[in-house]
Amino acid sequence: MNANSSYGGIGFVLLERKSFLPSSPSSAVQVVLFTSEEPLYLPQYIEPILDAHAADVDRLVIAPFDAPLSRQVREQFGMYGPRAGFRMAVRYLRGHALDALGRHLGIQIGGYHSVAAVARAHGVPVERVADVSNPAFIERMRALDPDVILSVVAGQRLPPELIDRSNDAINLHGSLLPKYRGRATAFWPLYYGDDRTGVTAHRMTEQFDAGPVIARRAFSIEPTDTVDSVYRKLSATGASLAVDLLDSYPDLPEASPNETTADDYHSLPGPDERRRFRNRGNEFL
Repeated sequence: MNANSSYGGIGFVLLERKSFLPSSPSSAVQVVLFTSEEPLYLPQYIEPILDAHAADVDRLVIAPFDAPLSRQVREQFGMYGPRAGFRMAVRYLRGHALDALGRHLGIQIGGYHSVAAVARAHGVPVERVADVSNPAFIERMRALDPDVILSVVAGQRLPPELIDRSNDAINLHGSLLPKYRGRATAFWPLYYGDDRTGVTAHRMTEQFDAGPVIARRAFSIEPTDTVDSVYRKLSATGASLAVDLLDSYPDLPEASPNETTADDYHSLPGPDERRRFRNRGNEFL
């Protein structure tokens, strides 16, 4: 799920909460959290992380996708199709409207509808960065000298100059790597009929989703699951994994190789794949 952003037969490292050593009160970790902005899944992903570690997050950096909005809309309609695409558009617009209304009234209406709202509620500064490769921004990161750069669906590839500004640069990807590198990570496990998927924490490198694996955490895919419900499970699972990793920092699990092939990478599905998906009785929403 990261732009920088199963399993049967592949060695899992399924880490439960008890697997991590608790951190001592004196072992505070300084974190810069990179993400993007949308109203449906990311607020629910980020909220538990800030509930547990707002005091450790120096700032939340919103790094939006660098593709033009028109291209993003075309891609999403290409993936979801006209019917589900329209319903998703309505949900997005509703979320943005509720967020704007909540800011105007000074209240939360039915929960959080933006990542920025979650950060504001937890007292975490928000910085929107159009280009994370900008030298001035990288210099600000150098001055911060964070222990951890944590990427949760960041919309841009984080360059080496930025990754090197921290002791650890960790990405949370919405699949059990090395399977399903790339995009649409809730779609492909359903498309291929997997019985489980999950989230992988890995160290960031220049190559997408290819750094050494720190931890994987899986959940079952039920017959009634949709793309929407899998994305919600990925958000909850990723948040839990992030909290546990920060709780235990710097005592992280030993990293393991993340050997990948070109076949592991998946982009957005096209019309033919969408039709096969629906013909088998799968649903987006």
